[in-house]
Amino acid sequence: MVKSSQRKEPRYSVPVHGIVISVEVFVDDQRYVGQLWDVSRSGACLRLFMAVPIAVRARIRIHEPSERMVIETNAQLIWINQVMGAYYLGMSFDQPIDLASTFLSPLLQNFGR
Repeated sequence: MVKSSQRKEPRYSVPVHGIVISVEVFVDDQRYVGQLWDVSRSGACLRLFMAVPIAVRARIRIHEPSERMVIETNAQLIWINQVMGAYYLGMSFDQPIDLASTFLSPLLQNFGR
């Protein structure tokens, strides 16, 4: 399990009162819906309201709020934590994402690169 303090790259939090960035997580034939909590080049923390099987491979879709753009990637579920009815999932992307070339680039500008 990778602890956030062990990450070698910056993480960018989604402002909870500013915008909601929807995510879909596909595990086998199951679809889980939630929100992007924070993101880095190599992974993300997702907030869902349904439990997802641990140690699974998944396909993730991160939706731009206007639904025009989508980032889609494969990932591995690294950790899961339940807090007051929400499930926080630590996902590791198969390939790093160049955040600056996506609709997530404003997060970089708001919180530094």
